[in-house]
Amino acid sequence: MPNSTTAIATIGSGYGTGPTQMIQPTDVFVTNNAIYVLDSLNYRIQKFWNNGTNSTTVVGVTGTAGGASSTTQIGLSYQMFVDSSSNIYVLDYANHKVLLFPSNSSTGTSGVIIAGTGIAGSAPNMLYYPRGMFVDSASALYIADTSNHRIQYWANGACYGMTVAGTGTLGTSLSQLYYPVAIIVDVNNYMYITDQFNNRILRWAVGACVGQCIAACSGTAPGQGSNQFYYAVRVVFDSDGSLYPNSTTAIATIGSGYGTGPTQMIQPTDVFVTNNAIYVLDSLNYRIQKFWNNGTNSTTVVGVTGTAGGASSTTQIGLSYQMFVDSSSNIYVLDYANHKVLLFPSNSSTGTSGVIIAGTGIAGSAPNMLYYPRGMFVDSASALYIADTSNHRIQYWANGACYGMTVAGTGTLGTSLSQLYYPVAIIVDVNNYMYITDQFNNRILRWAVGACVGQCIAACSGTAPGQGSNQFYYAVRVVFDSDGSLYVSESGNHRVQKFVIFNNSTTPTTIQTTVAPTTATAPTTTAAQTTVAPTTTVIPTTTVDQTTTAPTTATAPTTAAAQTTVAPTTTVIPTITAAQTTVAPTTTVIPITTVVQTTVAPTTATAPTTTAAQTTVAPTTTVIPTTTADQITITPTTTAAQTTIAPTTTAAQTTITPTTTVIPTTTAVQTTVAPTTTVIPTTTADQTTMTPTTTA
Repeated sequence: MPNSTTAIATIGSGYGTGPTQMIQPTDVFVTNNAIYVLDSLNYRIQKFWNNGTNSTTVVGVTGTAGGASSTTQIGLSYQMFVDSSSNIYVLDYANHKVLLFPSNSSTGTSGVIIAGTGIAGSAPNMLYYPRGMFVDSASALYIADTSNHRIQYWANGACYGMTVAGTGTLGTSLSQLYYPVAIIVDVNNYMYITDQFNNRILRWAVGACVGQCIAACSGTAPGQGSNQFYYAVRVVFDSDGSLYPNSTTAIATIGSGYGTGPTQMIQPTDVFVTNNAIYVLDSLNYRIQKFWNNGTNSTTVVGVTGTAGGASSTTQIGLSYQMFVDSSSNIYVLDYANHKVLLFPSNSSTGTSGVIIAGTGIAGSAPNMLYYPRGMFVDSASALYIADTSNHRIQYWANGACYGMTVAGTGTLGTSLSQLYYPVAIIVDVNNYMYITDQFNNRILRWAVGACVGQCIAACSGTAPGQGSNQFYYAVRVVFDSDGSLYVSESGNHRVQKFVIFNNSTTPTTIQTTVAPTTATAPTTTAAQTTVAPTTTVIPTTTVDQTTTAPTTATAPTTAAAQTTVAPTTTVIPTITAAQTTVAPTTTVIPITTVVQTTVAPTTATAPTTTAAQTTVAPTTTVIPTTTADQITITPTTTAAQTTIAPTTTAAQTTITPTTTVIPTTTAVQTTVAPTTTVIPTTTADQTTMTPTTTA
């Protein structure tokens, strides 16, 4: 039956010390039959079966940090490796050593120190805050000895390491490294080194005195260009060898950063890709920018840069979250702030007048009115299905109609299957079944046109938010892949869940596939969420699987920084080749490869003595945004995340002075406030830095 839904992609059950809980997991290693999670601030490694259940501690003691000489406990760590015999290698960052645990290891089992002494130092047998490790087929170690600015090769059973890259002194020449944080080695023994504070990738032959720059070779300063890095974290290759020496032009960057220029953006909220162009809904510039598929030659096709439209405006748009481009290149804009849908012609440019095709520009509940609509689906007949969010209903608007018809919901918020509670997204399959993201009921409903009630097909155990695999915490959007699997993105849990629908006679397909913004917005409800979460989400600008990559904030290698990782529990929505595909803008994606070592890299870089906080503020739902934002240029030794500005809110990037030490005991608390409060859910992402000698 369609409501037989089983989530298959969730690992872990949230923050805590329980067997399936975690505190800042930093690495994941997948074998044929198990998933190993390096649970950094629980100071342990948890082993899950591949279905994500039956977790057991295989390294360390929960909640107890190991010291310099400990062999049963581990300190703050960022990387591990599991060999073909299931032996476990742990790179103990805080204690400057590598530990090896046997295949039958369990909590409290004693390991063996195989590299380093437990004391920081630069002697051949010592390490100094090592961040990266590669284990080859002969069980030899290549260690990114970060604060010694060198790569150490440690043969199996050796008592000391040998420097194979770097001089031990930081520098910018091709013979030097500057806080190297990761290394991989190919079958020809070439090393690929992430030289983090030189903002480059070096290829280095064993025995060579200098490396060869193969990516970001124009200089060592951080930057946002397609041939620059801003504190790179890791490099991998795909099976086709997509990253070649000196072939360093990124092909997936759209936009050139914060601003009002033709290729700049302020809080883009939607992307639509056609055969020859990429359309970006640049929400706080109040415009749509059209890029050619190579990401250049941008032009404004809807709106006037920096000028918010009002209720009756047809040449300008207000704060908007969704758009659609049909086969004739006509552009539909769902103007959230002005309660209407505008249609612009295919030859539209800045200032071109559109036509109001749904809503009046004034909030209301009459059949011809909308009230802060968040989601829209356009079918092949150009009819609109609108998630009329604050009216708690779905409106069907036939092409050319003067008013809409309610096809789901009663117009009154509620929890029954006939009611909706801030619906924020909708898609329709070829059989005219609607799939509705019923956000504040924390569920997905399937609804037939003409039916009086919907059918819950995901998160059906109750309407309260939760972290379980059968629960949602403010779901944002739902899409299907070509096999009929259901993918749901959640803002509150910062994850994407995949569901398989069994015994369903129809395979849902979508003409339009959209990834919604990651902040849940409900005009009359506050959902405050405080979490330690990754700061950057990346999706390639081609019709391929979306990929989540590491945050762009770096913290100091000389500081034991709490690192936040997107564990395998955050599944990514495959982009279906369909009429509409939403792709997240402004990020370059490095293809992921299959190498001898299949460790999933930590997603937060560590930079010397500096912590940067990133704050995301959700759009204000009832006010036309007049937001201004300041952007601060950061020097190479300081990490700062760009502050995303929501309407009616001013935010600036914040740099925390290098002398501040924070103990990484951040707790992710999620608070839901009853829907009678008129505020928008706010998500704050904090990164926590701590000194290596501090036990959290």
